Amino acid sequence: FKEIDLLAEAGYTRVNMNLEVWNKNIFAGICPGKAQRIGWERWLEALEYAAARLGRGNVRSVFVSGIEPMSSFLEGVDYLASKGVFAFANPWCPDPGSLMEGHRPPYPFWHRELARKMVDTWQRHDLTLGQLARFAAIEGYLYYDEWRSRC
Repeated sequence: FKEIDLLAEAGYTRVNMNLEVWNKNIFAGICPGKAQRIGWERWLEALEYAAARLGRGNVRSVFVSGIEPMSSFLEGVDYLASKGVFAFANPWCPDPGSLMEGHRPPYPFWHRELARKMVDTWQRHDLTLGQLARFAAIEGYLYYDEWRSRC
């Protein structure tokens, strides 16, 4: 993971590496380039390495929320939080003309429930709102509002 080491040596304190989905059974279909070039397992190893190198709460991975079941998504949030990594949620919106066109994304209440459970998980693993807030443009996300509402 020399790229992570180079970033740390250059003074970077946080990194973002997007796994996109937790369910490795759909990873190749959703992320064919990442699956072919790096692979789900190696991507996960890189996230864990980055958290060990940069410290808990200084690594994030964005997941596309709504493309896999909530239970699978939250399994990933829990696993990564246990390693000190924030798994962020970016709502899935199928684009016209894409292979997913015509598939319905989850309703807003689904995303609200996901945000509540994400914050529960982060708090259970001793990640903090301060760590979360250090990532750029976080203020517009439901999980940020959820966490702030608990303070």
